[in-house]
Amino acid sequence: MAQILHFDFDGTIADTVQCVVATTQESFKKFGRQAPDAEIVKSFMGIPLEISGHEMSSKPFSEAEFSEFLKSYRALYLEYAPSKIQVFPHVREILLQAKEKGCFLTIVTSKYTAAAIQNLKDLDLFSLFDVVVGSDTAGGYKPSAAPIRKAEELLLEKYGTEVNQVLFQKAWVFGDSTFDIEMAHNAGLKACAVTWGAHSLEQLKSSSPDFIADTPVQLAQFWRE
Repeated sequence: MAQILHFDFDGTIADTVQCVVATTQESFKKFGRQAPDAEIVKSFMGIPLEISGHEMSSKPFSEAEFSEFLKSYRALYLEYAPSKIQVFPHVREILLQAKEKGCFLTIVTSKYTAAAIQNLKDLDLFSLFDVVVGSDTAGGYKPSAAPIRKAEELLLEKYGTEVNQVLFQKAWVFGDSTFDIEMAHNAGLKACAVTWGAHSLEQLKSSSPDFIADTPVQLAQFWRE
């Protein structure tokens, strides 16, 4: 049965922790700041660097300096990504099953759209997704509903009457952070928290997900007839 399935990328589709931590720490050191601990970096995964960058910095940025910091981070991330990012086990097979069932798949991520698309292409997953929404195109950051609304808008533009309000209202959101779960609920949707990503089970439970998946294989139940 056709459904709309919204996926986070980092920590849900792919293991990007090593890449994000290394990029973050190197970027802060380059700009004369203390490198945040890996656990601190992981706790901020799920929200855009435009917000987390200020929160993690050991001293304030000027507006111009922060703009350069963002550019530097994104360039370094793309340099590191091919060797430091990998698809979680079984995720590719699960996504293929969903497509075979006629589901519409979206990526809703806090990274820039171009970076997300490049990651998906590097992992040979890009063709499986109908829409990719990044923080630069969403019109608002997680945990607001804006990224979901943008994904719906793009699906309508691409597929017209093949998608409708019933499908939109029955869509599920899959993510590894509390920000994903809160975004889903703010959009009036149900959310599945996945435990193989950045946030702990305790953190995920605090956002009251509608379902908790411990392995990617469990996700198949959402589109089985």
